[in-house]
This record gives sequence, structure tokens and C-alpha cells, in this order.
Amino acid sequence: MTATWLSAFVPFFPFAALFLPLVLILLGVGFFLADPVPFERGAASKVWGFVHGLSLMGATLCILVAIVAGSVYLWQVRRVKRGIVGFTRIRPPSLEWLQKANAHAVLAAIGCLSLGILSGIVLNAIAGESGDSALPWNDPVVV
Repeated sequence: MTATWLSAFVPFFPFAALFLPLVLILLGVGFFLADPVPFERGAASKVWGFVHGLSLMGATLCILVAIVAGSVYLWQVRRVKRGIVGFTRIRPPSLEWLQKANAHAVLAAIGCLSLGILSGIVLNAIAGESGDSALPWNDPVVV
């Protein structure tokens, strides 16, 4: 996923070729050093709950950064169209920087939200298997 995300910004650089050895090393370490005893359901539920909450909070913060960058972008475009050359007390960033910041924040929000949704699905599945009350998929909190 990271290589795809990076290749969106630098399309002619082969990021996947750089990440392949790292991924293979991590898979080998995980295969040979993994503990054959699985987590308890309670411990796994706590970990997935933490990942779920943290990733949804990260997605919210990234969206807020994107909103601020987009608003400053619109303010800066308005100033450029009106021909306002002098700067106010606050010097706004360039339009190119604001566009990149907005794109990065939106992509980071998509990644965090995807992780939050997937961890919520896993968390709900763990709760359903352990006999706890799993949220139904049509619950307003889930929707």
C-alpha cells in the first residue's frame, strides 16, 4: 500500500522494488519467530479496539488538516486573483505547497479510515465469536 501511495506522487520511481526485500524479510522473521500460541480473545479485543479508535481519530485529524489546507488555498487563490501582492501579518504558503498538503492529508485520511473500518470488522468478529454482544451491521453507530 505504501509503494502505491508513494508512486502516486512520484510515478516514475520504482518504490515497489525497494519495498519488496523489506517485506520478504519481515515475512521471514514473522514466520520463524512467531509464537504458535494465539492471543487470548480479551487481549486481542483490546489491541484491535486501540487500533480502531486510534485510526478513526487519525482519519478525523487528517480530514481537519485537509479542510484547513483547502480553506487557505481558496483564500490564497482569491488574493492572487484580486492582485493583492503585499502580505498580511501572516504569510500564507504557496499554492503548490497547499495543494500537496491537501492531497497528502486526504490520502492519509483514506488510509486511516480504511484501517479503522477493517479493525472495526475484526473487532466485531472477535466479539461475536467470544459470545459478547457484537454490534449488528445496521446499528446507527456502525452506519
